[in-house]
Amino acid sequence: MGSAAGRPAAPQPAAVRPLIAHRSQPLLSLVKALNDYSNNVFKPLADAAGGAATVQELARSLLPSTMRAEITLGDGAGTDPRNRLSPRAAVKILRALEQELRLTDHSLVDVLPVAGFDPGTLQDRLNGAGESGCVVGKTGTFGEYGASALIGALRSRDHGTVYFAILNHGIPVPEARRRRQDQLVRVLFEHLHVQPWTYQRDTRAAVALAEAIPVGNEAP
Repeated sequence: MGSAAGRPAAPQPAAVRPLIAHRSQPLLSLVKALNDYSNNVFKPLADAAGGAATVQELARSLLPSTMRAEITLGDGAGTDPRNRLSPRAAVKILRALEQELRLTDHSLVDVLPVAGFDPGTLQDRLNGAGESGCVVGKTGTFGEYGASALIGALRSRDHGTVYFAILNHGIPVPEARRRRQDQLVRVLFEHLHVQPWTYQRDTRAAVALAEAIPVGNEAP
């Protein structure tokens, strides 16, 4: 059939039908992997969320008004010299994360590495006899001789969950990790009846957590 002007009508595109639906890993699995290895993709995530100022405002909103000045962010990657975070603010944010996870029946071990178990930053730390599985936490490192941190939690029989934050600056990173952070946590082990977290590591390959589902076999 021709058009009003006598020209043939343009052919209509065939109906588009999806053939395969791809579902990525669950969000918690992705977050866990990023935190286990401390992959530094958080700057683009911070930028996507509105920039460092927006992330700073959100983080400060989790704190009492008297503590909000203890968080200062210049960027989302830890490289800006203006970045500041106090130990007690770090613990407060960790506990806020824990409370958020509880809303969906999850815990810190679902998103942060467990020392001595999970591959990554804490696999070879605090993994001696009676230590493996007792600490869940997050490292932070910048430079060979600069900032190094360990923020986490452990379970004790007498005092429940004990939270800690160790922030070092201006000393060699290996010394900060082994001789300061790990040693301080071991002092906690000596004075508390520490128990391992209830945790079973998911050993499946990342590719096994994603799905590709054929969806285009139905008749048109």
